[in-house]
Amino acid sequence: MDEGKIPEILMPPELMKKCLISDHQNIRLSPYDPRAWLGRAGTLLCLGYGDLAISDAYRALILVEIILQLLELKKGNHDADLQDPIASKVFSAVTARDHMKKDDLQMDLDEKFDIIKSFEHDTFIIMATGLLRMTAFYDGVKVLEEAQKRFPTSKVIMTLLVTMLTRLQQLEEECIDKLKSAEYIQREVTRGRVRKVAYPWIVPGEYTRSKNAIKKVKASFRSASANSEIASAPQDDDSINAYGVFAREDILKGTRLLSDMSVYSATNVYNGQFCAACCGPINDGRVSMDCCDAIFCSSGCQKDAMNNYHRILCGKDFTWMEDPSKKATGEFSHALVPSLMLKILATAVQQNTKPLRVTCVNTLDAGLGKVALSSFTFFENVAAPSKILQSLGVDIFADVRFDTWILQMLFLRLENNKQGSQTGKQIWCGLNPLFTMFNHDCDPAANWYASNKTGGGPLKVRAIRDIKKGDQIFVSYVDVSFTEEARRKSVQLYIGKICECTRCLREREDAAEGMNVTASDITAVADGVMSELTLNSSG
Repeated sequence: MDEGKIPEILMPPELMKKCLISDHQNIRLSPYDPRAWLGRAGTLLCLGYGDLAISDAYRALILVEIILQLLELKKGNHDADLQDPIASKVFSAVTARDHMKKDDLQMDLDEKFDIIKSFEHDTFIIMATGLLRMTAFYDGVKVLEEAQKRFPTSKVIMTLLVTMLTRLQQLEEECIDKLKSAEYIQREVTRGRVRKVAYPWIVPGEYTRSKNAIKKVKASFRSASANSEIASAPQDDDSINAYGVFAREDILKGTRLLSDMSVYSATNVYNGQFCAACCGPINDGRVSMDCCDAIFCSSGCQKDAMNNYHRILCGKDFTWMEDPSKKATGEFSHALVPSLMLKILATAVQQNTKPLRVTCVNTLDAGLGKVALSSFTFFENVAAPSKILQSLGVDIFADVRFDTWILQMLFLRLENNKQGSQTGKQIWCGLNPLFTMFNHDCDPAANWYASNKTGGGPLKVRAIRDIKKGDQIFVSYVDVSFTEEARRKSVQLYIGKICECTRCLREREDAAEGMNVTASDITAVADGVMSELTLNSSG
């Protein structure tokens, strides 16, 4: 969510609610009409959901490009058609809505072309406005440069492009003034931010763990750990998802608490030396496939992959995802989230279920909160999920299981729960549902590590000090060697607020003494800085 929504005094909530319901209905009735997607994109933009507005406008753009290509063919031949099953549905949706008669088709085609071009113009305006509000200036420039090629005389596009370039330059200068590293600057200027909030129409089970999911993960955890278990862990913020891991007995330092295996992993190295499921190294247990060139490290990984997603992925080309994934870093592995999403979406298709109901996902919490932020890029949040689904044979326009808001919520749940590690230039990123039940503390009683030096394979948790029976066992989501200031932003991305563990409070008190301010002043300033990251930038 962004801060660019229309004030309630100008647009009453009830009116916007009716508009949104109408927009949903229009999409269900005419999923191949770009106007239906543009209508909802406009409403979502007014409501402050710029991330969803961008996604809806992008789907409208895909439909517009199909119909424009088809209209070009039909100008010379009425019976011409694209070899695309969606094309005829798009053409029928647009012509039927305007009650076009077959006898008047040639005359209407010229007029229709101009009208569809106006829709194309609108899709770029909405996407650019949404990206501006997401502070995704880098992506905004790229989108507007493409728009300018198609509409070189558009004053609106030119104005937006100048604004976007100005904001991008200001952001770069701010990073340089703070003496940040080249890697930090690259990361900050190429990514936007979006508030992680529950959409008004969403139910708890779609953004956090359901009771049934908790019941299953408790049983799985108890089977996987001989000395710890999941139990209620009330939070200060009345979280509806208040669970943690507790010691079932006295635990000595060095004792293993958990080994969590997952075939939902990704890496930025594609050389055939890592398992296609867990991304662990290929050793003596190498298992090759007859159907394709996928290689697994064990028969267990091969079986799990086949049961979950490999059948639907087999033989399909996803090499277009390799270059973007190479932008991942150990600290900031968001660039690998689309690769994780590929496996989750393939699982949903293969098992004929909703993405948010996939077993690996329904145990994950999205970490929503008033000041919680998520990374946002056009490729990772919008373009990649759409292209993945189309490659899997999914009709992204008519299949309501893969609506744009569902994909964004899936992204949030994956981003908030992934673990990553780096060995040289290789980055590993994985989803380990049992591990995600551990809560964070900057002074943890246990640490976690990938079982292989290169990442991948089982993720293991070990006690780093003695733990008493009944104590909650915390791990750290970030590098514990960092200072409080350095940890602050990274931790907040996971827990949705400024960390208030004993160590952070103590270190803020120590820092406050040197600056002649209070620790609460530091926290207030930190909250303000994080909030400013998603303020409307369109003004």
